[in-house]
Amino acid sequence: SFSSDAPDIGWQSAFQSGFGGAQIPLAGGELCGYMGLMDSSMTIYPEQIMLDAEIAMNVYETYKKFELEDLDVNLDVIREVGPQGHFLRQKHTRTHIRDFYYSPIFDQKDSEGVLREPREVALEQFKEIEKNHHPEPLPGDVLKELDRILAAADKKALELGS
Repeated sequence: SFSSDAPDIGWQSAFQSGFGGAQIPLAGGELCGYMGLMDSSMTIYPEQIMLDAEIAMNVYETYKKFELEDLDVNLDVIREVGPQGHFLRQKHTRTHIRDFYYSPIFDQKDSEGVLREPREVALEQFKEIEKNHHPEPLPGDVLKELDRILAAADKKALELGS
């Protein structure tokens, strides 16, 4: 999970979220939970949701399944460039240079070229999503089914509490 016991965003929360996130695929999991939760899952930070999503994306890119045949490795280009050469002039490089994930949060610079704090960028992105994302409401039959499930869970909780 991405939850952290840290009381605030910092080194500890980054370590715990990153380490927890990296364990998910290693244990065979495909889903993660608790994104943005900190302080023993008692506090949620909007910017931590974005930072945890960034960790999840990097974990996905690191562990995603690939087949060797699917890799676009052009051995002819490698032979042509040779040792101590570079690949920037190669068409293959220009075609595939964007195949790698680049973070929208880290390494962002302000108008003066100074690196911005990832926490600041993450909060800005969260506010932008919150302002502009307007999901479609769930259909009525789905809402009724959710209400039925919650009512059954409430009833079961009362039975267990007695």
